[in-house]
Amino acid sequence: AKVSYTSEQYACLMAVLTAGGDGALKMATPSAYFITMLSTGARPGEIDALRWDQVDFDHRSMTIDHAMKRADGGRPISIGETKTGNRRDVEMNDVLLSSLRRHRTQQVERRLAAGPMWTGDPRWADLVFTSEVGTPVDPSHARRDFKKVCAHAEVPKLSLYEMRHTVASLMVDADVPLREVADLLGHKDMEMVVKRYRHRTDGIVTSHVAVLGALVTQ
Repeated sequence: AKVSYTSEQYACLMAVLTAGGDGALKMATPSAYFITMLSTGARPGEIDALRWDQVDFDHRSMTIDHAMKRADGGRPISIGETKTGNRRDVEMNDVLLSSLRRHRTQQVERRLAAGPMWTGDPRWADLVFTSEVGTPVDPSHARRDFKKVCAHAEVPKLSLYEMRHTVASLMVDADVPLREVADLLGHKDMEMVVKRYRHRTDGIVTSHVAVLGALVTQ
């Protein structure tokens, strides 16, 4: 069975990630990067490839249809199709919406501070999540920073990919229909979801926004 966080641990993680002011963690990876993973269940490579024109603040939605392609050692080489080659539009909850708005402002400030050091590589133009110089997020830095988040939240140190399993597990536990879980995760069919996550046959039809949003405000 895949390892994932409990609803209580999820709430602890989000409390650390959404802390502002003096309580905000100092790290190279934006907290919005992890909030996006924990709010959408998207694969790390899909988050790495996200562009600003795919984030619709007015309609509270995010389009996921690309993934970062990396060479051995994690070096980014290009942006291509997602693992399944399909597109999905994901609703954004209040926490994700506000964290991305804040992140966008901070990124503009970083870019101005970096000046000519900011990359001019057209492959990485308009990326939502970048390094201090506009290049794609370094996976080793993201892993290191997530360990720091876990330590502050006093939860087990799981992998970035296990945040995806966490989102799926929490939705299944809340009786969200497996079709919706499969759609959110970008699976072409339900077989993977049925095999991997416990199957509940009845319950209230709800959405990931309601399920995950409720945990953050506890």
